Amino acid sequence: MPGLPVGITKAFQVARFQMVQAQSNDFSKIAFECFNQAVRCLEDTELDEAVARLRAGFFENLYIAPLLLGQKVEKQPIWHPGPDAEPDAAAEYVSLFRHNWSDTRYGLKFLRFVWTDPLVRNELRSYMNLCKSLRQARDSRQESDLVKERSRFTSMNRIKRTQSEILKRITSSDLDMPTSPPFLGLVMLASRDPSASVDFYRNLFEVEPVRRSQVSGGYAEFELSGIHIGIHGYNHHGQGDPYELGPPPSSFGWGAFFVIRVSGFDRYYENAVRTGIEIVDCDLESQGQRFFVVKDPSGYVLEITEEELRGVLHT
Repeated sequence: MPGLPVGITKAFQVARFQMVQAQSNDFSKIAFECFNQAVRCLEDTELDEAVARLRAGFFENLYIAPLLLGQKVEKQPIWHPGPDAEPDAAAEYVSLFRHNWSDTRYGLKFLRFVWTDPLVRNELRSYMNLCKSLRQARDSRQESDLVKERSRFTSMNRIKRTQSEILKRITSSDLDMPTSPPFLGLVMLASRDPSASVDFYRNLFEVEPVRRSQVSGGYAEFELSGIHIGIHGYNHHGQGDPYELGPPPSSFGWGAFFVIRVSGFDRYYENAVRTGIEIVDCDLESQGQRFFVVKDPSGYVLEITEEELRGVLHT
């Protein structure tokens, strides 16, 4: 290896490579994994994680990003941590996985933006200078110190701590990046008898309201996993029909059907039976696909199921 004393043995070179790998962060140890994790995070609109994994991947193989972007590359006169960091490995990655990037909306556009970001360019120049110093290390002590510096440089903690400006530039750019899908946080159900409705949900789900007030003829809010259900009274003193919905139906529940998946199915069925809730439909025999259907006091229909959510069709 150029720049190293003749006395450094092959065994030392192998040990050095193992030390680099051992000190690398789990996220940034394998270039292929970093790039594939990045594109998966992008598909899930986790932009901060996608940027972090890309930056880690750049350190592990400097050639993958430019090849994905259609650029020519030449092996740089620097120290490489192993064959997986060299151009041949990058070409292999592109042949295997380029479709992941080209088939993902904004994939290559996002990659180009991160690859050319000013902070990323500056840190990659610093990283290449470090790798040049590693290639020219005079002795094992200097090389060990440089390997430790590389470990700090490629640390995922450092990467995430230093990327707020990159994310700000992405969100303020004209990339038109995807945002997280809408989140349904609260469903509000009108009730002519809020007290009876509150008792229904309390008894069925064994939960207490997280919020209560006397507005709108009485209001109570229950927190289920991932969503809140609000019960509000029918206020005869309200201002007519502000949303132009027309006259209220005889049953508020008309047109609404809620499917709620539960674990511990038997407990919820027993709650319904014990508290006198009418069960209007059920299948208690198909293990893994059992369900029962109930109506709350306002006529809202709820299907309680242990199966993957599937709506009203029972097949």
